Amino acid sequence: MKKLILVLLLSLNFVFAQFPDDALRYSTLNSGVGARAIGLGFTYIGVSDDYSAIFWNPAGLAQIRRFEFAGGLNYLSLTNSARFFDYSNSFENTATSLNTVALVLPVPTIRGSLVFAGGYVRVSDFTNTLSISLFNSQSSIVPSLYDPDPDFDLAWKLGLEDSTGKTQILNNVHQKLTLYESGGLNNWFVSGAIDIAENLSVGLTLSIVTGSYKYDRRFVESDTRNFYRDFPWDFNQLTVSDIIDATISGFSANAGLMYRSNYFRFGLMTRLPSSLSVRENYSRSGESLFDNGDSYSYSYSGVSKYGVLTPFYFGGGVSFNVKDVLLVAGDVVYVDWRQMEFKDNPDLVGLNRDIKEMFTETVSLSAGVEFMLPFLKQVKVRTGYSYRPSPYLEDKGVSSRAVKLLTFGFSVLLQKTLLIDFAYINGKWSTIHTQYSYVLNNNYYRLITNEENIIRNFILTLRYRF
Repeated sequence: MKKLILVLLLSLNFVFAQFPDDALRYSTLNSGVGARAIGLGFTYIGVSDDYSAIFWNPAGLAQIRRFEFAGGLNYLSLTNSARFFDYSNSFENTATSLNTVALVLPVPTIRGSLVFAGGYVRVSDFTNTLSISLFNSQSSIVPSLYDPDPDFDLAWKLGLEDSTGKTQILNNVHQKLTLYESGGLNNWFVSGAIDIAENLSVGLTLSIVTGSYKYDRRFVESDTRNFYRDFPWDFNQLTVSDIIDATISGFSANAGLMYRSNYFRFGLMTRLPSSLSVRENYSRSGESLFDNGDSYSYSYSGVSKYGVLTPFYFGGGVSFNVKDVLLVAGDVVYVDWRQMEFKDNPDLVGLNRDIKEMFTETVSLSAGVEFMLPFLKQVKVRTGYSYRPSPYLEDKGVSSRAVKLLTFGFSVLLQKTLLIDFAYINGKWSTIHTQYSYVLNNNYYRLITNEENIIRNFILTLRYRF
């Protein structure tokens, strides 16, 4: 029996494979802030009359006349249904997080309004998952493990290729893939709004961005049908594990304008590009087993550092209020995802060209309605809908790739000071992911999973005004 274990540690700033998807992950703000805003279908640019204005439209803070403290929790469940030809499987990943701690401080003025706010909000969640088990008669992951640098040629280190870089393990293998993603982005903010004229306010939010991202993928490939029997290709099983543990830091800012009347409000918002720094601790490990009892194990790890510049967000919203009984709101948000950039790492500059070719501009739409129960005036119920097109150019016009979110919520006012806000999100969208790919003898091979995603999200916010 032959057993070989090797470990390679990289203390230098080694550049691992980055993709345009990495820039998109850190540029997408998918969580929203505030149970009331979320219950209205993420439709709040033209409402923004509580602490969550710091995110949606900071000019709306000028509407607040009393001190306000807010805190909230978020529970998210994501179910991924993956399919490859006739094979399919569903898998769930969940996350619970603190999404709000905020304090709003109105300043007494002779006329108009001056309001400041500060605190913490969670603006993005990276929770994701995937699991599928299949028999693949067309390809194997082994050829994709080849690397011209022998220190990173996992197939060679695990005895799965010869000295020329060729392998006989090409297809007819059973594959099982399990993937978990977690983490998110947080904003530690200070915000302010002031009336610059009667019923007209402007506002600004400055935020320090912190966050984390974890990626854990395990790929197991086995010769379950004993297709590979002859030495040295008497392959039995291969396990490849990839782990990324990243920390994110940076700075962001957003500004807004709001006009208010007795019957309607109109708001404009712009979110300036955020400058983010990402540090990834990466490791890849592999283990191989053979029918004759031989086994090999090899791993390498390192650190990758780079920056991401996110695109501008531009939004507008309007809301109509009927005697404080009925509220109807609508928002539109424009983003040109081609403006995303990698920076602070010369090895990634070439990906900025790929970003401009892969992505496109999007216009997201949302609408919501809220009304007071006539028999219970301390309770308001609401619902909304948000439609977010896919930022990928190849998905343009494909409705199934858009994120569609249906929301519900309610508020309960207790003793005229404590507001309990609850929101529920049911969302769905489809995606495709390439799990591996390679070119062999002028032919292109890859494993692509078609995926349907469903999220169920519960948000609870407490607001105390005094």
